Amino acid sequence: MRKDQPERRLHLQVANYLDLALPANAFWWPTPNASKRLPRQAANMKRAKEFKPGIPDIMICYRGRLICIELKSPKGRVSPEQDAVHERLTLSGAAVGICRSLDDLIDLLILIIPDLKIRSAA
Repeated sequence: MRKDQPERRLHLQVANYLDLALPANAFWWPTPNASKRLPRQAANMKRAKEFKPGIPDIMICYRGRLICIELKSPKGRVSPEQDAVHERLTLSGAAVGICRSLDDLIDLLILIIPDLKIRSAA
């Protein structure tokens, strides 16, 4: 992995953490919207509405509640599409957070998932 990919590094840290820390009554999955695709494949997916711009990077279902996590590098910005989707998700009852570090994620999850197996990044 190249040094200039802080968001990708964060995604890997978060994925590893969630695999270890979430209790059995929680499940997470990534949203592959930002994955690189061949132009024809991307056009077919867009036409079939197989992805939506602005969907958060990580989804967690915990006891029937949806938790949506947008991962950003320290200098990364939330796009207008992301803002709009975050607002709709919040109005729908989901918890939405923007995390710029693993500690940000843990701080957010402790508030929502009290039975996390690992409660710190250390």
